[in-house]
Amino acid sequence: MLPSYRAVFTDKEKVIFSALLKNRTKQSLNLDLSWEIADWNQKVVGRGRQAASLKAQAAERMAINTKLKGSGVFTMTVRCSDDKGVSTSRIVRFARLPKLENPSLFYRSKDI
Repeated sequence: MLPSYRAVFTDKEKVIFSALLKNRTKQSLNLDLSWEIADWNQKVVGRGRQAASLKAQAAERMAINTKLKGSGVFTMTVRCSDDKGVSTSRIVRFARLPKLENPSLFYRSKDI
């Protein structure tokens, strides 16, 4: 699934993650992949759900396209459940930068 890491996205970059789903059993699995994004104030600002069918001993990579608008620091919780109720979850923290129009945010005025 998703490793625990921190990512930074620019204001023009799409916020897309990749989830690796693995079926280690000898039978096919129907999986439900869901995600929820909360801002720094723990307000939910996005969520989604996708279904996947994995053959026995197979793996599949799924794109999680958040379609997130705005900037800030976010926490995404991703859950994957099978049809028997077995589930796992991962937490990803990331930031989306605002449009940087003023270079003085990064430099001293005497250096510009």
